[in-house]
Formats: sequence, structure tokens, C-alpha cells
Amino acid sequence: MTLADIDKSLAQWESRLSSAAHNLFDLQADPTYQCLTGAGGAPLTKLSGVTRTRVGPALENIGTLFQCFDLLRCTVDRAVQLRRGLPAMFGGDQKEREIEQVLLGKSIRVPTDQIPIAKRSLLTGADDQGCISPDELLKSMVRAFETARDGVMAVDKTWRELSVTLGAASRQIAALRSGPDQLEEGEIRELDGVEHALSLRRAQVQSDPLGTSLDVDAVLRPVLDRVTAAVEERAQLRMQTEKALSAAHANFQELRNLHRNASAAWAEAQEKVSGAGELPPPPPEARLESLGEWLDRLQQKYDAGMVRPVSVGLQNWNSAARDCVSDEQKILEANSAPLALRNELRGRINALKAKAQAYRVEEDANLRELASDAETLLYTRPTPIDRASDAVSRYQALLHERTKPGGKTVG
Repeated sequence: MTLADIDKSLAQWESRLSSAAHNLFDLQADPTYQCLTGAGGAPLTKLSGVTRTRVGPALENIGTLFQCFDLLRCTVDRAVQLRRGLPAMFGGDQKEREIEQVLLGKSIRVPTDQIPIAKRSLLTGADDQGCISPDELLKSMVRAFETARDGVMAVDKTWRELSVTLGAASRQIAALRSGPDQLEEGEIRELDGVEHALSLRRAQVQSDPLGTSLDVDAVLRPVLDRVTAAVEERAQLRMQTEKALSAAHANFQELRNLHRNASAAWAEAQEKVSGAGELPPPPPEARLESLGEWLDRLQQKYDAGMVRPVSVGLQNWNSAARDCVSDEQKILEANSAPLALRNELRGRINALKAKAQAYRVEEDANLRELASDAETLLYTRPTPIDRASDAVSRYQALLHERTKPGGKTVG
């Protein structure tokens, strides 16, 4: 190494040692580290389970890291002293080789008898006599420091997350128990089990946060999610059933109105029209009364909290109500048709008579006779709709004959 190389290397080592010391002391000052190690006057947290397996060995290496740091500090100081002793001009070759050996060779003898076998991973690269180069020792220290730091940060993160998770789980259970939807017996037992498990996890979380985190995610969270999903599904079903019940009541009122209209149309057709064949009468009142009583029973069951059976019952009720609506509509249409035909025939005969007048054939004896017959039939109660329709058709046919080009007209 040249003098320039030596000076550069010493400056780099000073920077590395400064960073290492800063990082080590920052870790020691970390509140979580102090809880895990009992440093800084904090009560020692006795680790167990997964956390002890993952983090314990890394924390135990911290003391050894300080020993190794002292060895590095002494080694670099020795190189600095040798550099100061170099002559200004000539005769420094031997000391330069000594500095090179200190900085680059296996110049650090680690007292292996003071370092337990379990911690000697720090000495990767050392020879049989426990000698190791500064660079190899620093690299091992960095790996050990990062492992310890990551372990401390993992515990800190998990403690924070578990505090939120366990608190949220407790609030979720309380919300489920006090919610508007009644829990089923199986769900109550599951929530009792989760609450008991939470109390155990709270006792465990201080000593084994990493193990507790795994346990909460794998065991407790699925149970809470399952119960919550079931409750939310029932809540959704309850809202849907409530809307369906409201719609059913409205539909039933419309059905009653339709029944009144169908009954009125049948009664009117019986009074005002004959000759239209056998017109269907409206369904008996008992059919609607039965539907109304059925709907009332469904409402009572819903009010008693029997949501799922009511949901199924409403499907059946709606099917029966649709059948009744279909029957009522057919009856209304069948009874309204002859009445509508009577009105249409009355309008048609008037229009045909106006046409006859326009063509100046209204005084035709045959036309006058047919018009009189049609009007007599149309304004008779009940109107024989078949005969009246035939009379209007015969009048229309004769009028067409009288008004076509070359037809007979009356002047």
C-alpha cells in the first residue's frame, strides 16, 4: 500500500466505525429493544415461542457486537499510531508493510474462550487461531446487526398491529352481540370461544408477539369473518324481506282493486249485454281473503324475527298472488269485451248513418229499416250483442252497395 492508499483506508475505517457506533447506540436506545433486553432500566420481557426462536439469538449477539467493535476500534487505532510513526522521507517501508498487515491481514485475534460457541457465527472467516481480518469481522458484524435490528423492528411492528387487531376484534364482537340482528346459538358459542381466546392472546402477546400474530390470523380472524358474514347476510335478507313484504301489501291492495273491477265488469255485462256466450264470473271472495290472511301471518312471523322462513313464504305467496292477478285480468277482459263492443257498435252505426246522409241515401227504405233495427237492439237492455253486431254489419254492407260507383241511390 502507498501512503495515499493507507491514508484513504484509514479515513474509510473511521467513517465505518463512526456509522457502526451510531447504529449500535441507536438500537440500544430503541424502546422496543430495551423492553426485549431489559436495557436502559426497562423491565425485561421474557420471550417465548416463535419470538424467542426468531429474535432471541440475534439479541444475544448484541453484547458480542460491542466486543467486536472494541477490537476493531483498537486495530484501527494501532494502524493510526503506526502511520504517525512513519518517517517523512525514507525508511518507512517496514512500517508500511505493518500497517498493510493490520488493515488487510488477519490481524485481529478474537478471544474465542470469551465468546460462546452459539455466537461464533460472527467469526466467519477466522483461522484456527481465531484471527480474522478487520473487513471480514465488520461484514459479520453488519449481518448480525441487521438480523437483530430486523427482529426488534418485527416485534415492534407486531406489537403495534396486535394492539389494533385485538382491540378491533373486541369491538367487532361487541357490535355483533349488540346489533339489531339476533345471533344464532352456534354463533354465540363461536363468539364466546373467540373472546376467551382473545383474553389468552392478550396475555401471550407481550412474550410471543410473532407467534400470537400468526395465531390470530390463522385461527381467530376466520371465525370472526365467518360470523360477521353470516350476520351481514341475514341483515341483507332482512332488508330485502322487509321491502318484499311492503311490496306484497301494495300488490295485494292492487289485487283487491282489480277484483272489484272484474266483479263490476261481470255484473255490468250481466245487466247490459246478452248473447256474448258464457262470461266468466269473478273468483270467490274467499280466495282473496285466504291470500290476505296468509300475508298477515307472514307479517306476524317477520315481526317475530323469523326472517328466513318469511322470505321463502313470500316467494310462494307472490306466486299464488300472480296466479290470482292473471285470473282476475282475464275475467276483467272477458267481461269488458262485450261492453266495449256495444259501445263500438253504437259509434259505428252513427258514423254509417252520417255517411249515408253524405251520400244522400239515408232515405233508402232498406237502409232505414236496418238502421232502426240496429239502434233498437243496441239500446235495448240487455243488448243482444250478437244480433246487434249482425244488424250493424248488414247495414254497413248495404250502405257499401248503395254508395259504390253505379250503385242505387235515392234522389
